[in-house]
Amino acid sequence: MSQLGVFFTGDTTEVKSVPKYAPEKGQVLVKNVAVASNPKDWKYPAWVKTWTAVEGSDVAGYVEEVGEGVTDFKKGDQ
Repeated sequence: MSQLGVFFTGDTTEVKSVPKYAPEKGQVLVKNVAVASNPKDWKYPAWVKTWTAVEGSDVAGYVEEVGEGVTDFKKGDQ
């Protein structure tokens, strides 16, 4: 499976291959089928020098893995 990460550095946005993420306690890993990019997702980093938020939460897909303690989701949920 190919996985990509989006990294913002000043005025530069880079998309790079990243290792597969293993969900930690209380987290889920979702295999994305569709992702939306809203103007806020790609305009905001251009003028923010200190980036502490994860943007781009409009996704659809399947739960691939669940971390310890996750009870609301299971592998295969949409």
